[in-house]
Amino acid sequence: MKQLLVLLAGLLLSVSAEASETIKVFILAGQSNMEGKAQLPLMEHVATQPATAERFAHLRDGDGWGVRDDVWIDFLGRKGPLTVGYGSRNRVGVELDFGHVVGDHFEEPVLLIKAAWGGRSLYRDFRPPSAGLPGAETLDLLLKGEQKKNPERTMEEVKASFGRDYRGMLREVERAMKEARGAFPAMGEGAFELSGFVWFQGWNDLVNEAAVADYERNLTCLIRDVRRDLRAPDLPFVVGQLGVGGVGRPDSRRRRPLRRGFLRTSRIPGWWPRTSSGTSVPRRSSTRAGETTSRSGRRSAPTSPSTIWGARSRSATSAGPSGKRSSSSTRRGVAERTESSASGFGQRKRPGPDRGIQPGPS
Repeated sequence: MKQLLVLLAGLLLSVSAEASETIKVFILAGQSNMEGKAQLPLMEHVATQPATAERFAHLRDGDGWGVRDDVWIDFLGRKGPLTVGYGSRNRVGVELDFGHVVGDHFEEPVLLIKAAWGGRSLYRDFRPPSAGLPGAETLDLLLKGEQKKNPERTMEEVKASFGRDYRGMLREVERAMKEARGAFPAMGEGAFELSGFVWFQGWNDLVNEAAVADYERNLTCLIRDVRRDLRAPDLPFVVGQLGVGGVGRPDSRRRRPLRRGFLRTSRIPGWWPRTSSGTSVPRRSSTRAGETTSRSGRRSAPTSPSTIWGARSRSATSAGPSGKRSSSSTRRGVAERTESSASGFGQRKRPGPDRGIQPGPS
């Protein structure tokens, strides 16, 4: 009898997914911290210790890690239902808890597309098209420096390296959406709806004075270009910041300009979605906009359509919002979550699965 009930429950979940008119798509992009560096043995340890187990209960299923039946992930071709192991090899990143948050919040199936490569800068690697190239003097200096290691290096190759990973990110989004239905049949035939973009990057810009000076402008261009190239003008953005040093500690002299650039960008009208009348809808942002952190280290997810998220929790993950769909692995601890946590991603501007992605030149 128990086996029959389990079978029926599985069939109901499958029918529910297939009947959905849309599939929520979230893009997670950045460098090594977006790749994910939380080691699985450490995660296993803290998830089973009495002092910390409660923080991770919503990610567990019995003695093991839960596997979502309504959230799927594609990380540079590594794909499957959401569980641990989709950070760097044998590691975990922000996709795990983020996927649980949005999976619990939405009735629709969820696809996470992660495009992240370690050691990348916004100044060069992810440089968006509208930012243009640096000045001739900067390009000449870069060419001379790179020719010391490779005398055959050309100016054309130097110029082509700018925006390489921006273009690669767009190709990954296009590829993952094309392959998703074949890879995840239970997802159903709903139209893909780009529902949010999470950006977690900055270290490689932090160590370069020119990159720090240009970060505000480049980040603004990134947001506008992504919305244009993905044909999603109202696509919500979340920008994560590392909480290096812990809560309450002052920024270093080097980090302060980058953080200020984040905050100034968050107040630029071009960031915000536009209404049908064409007017922008700004919301005030701050260093921890949409985030609350308790002494226990738990935090809520960002709530505004575009916001700065200071990732300052003491734990590697956090409790998400309560929601309408959840697998058996996510039903524990749901009462502690707030329904508003994922509301900022509730935009319904649908590009559709057949409209395609318009990547920049390779």
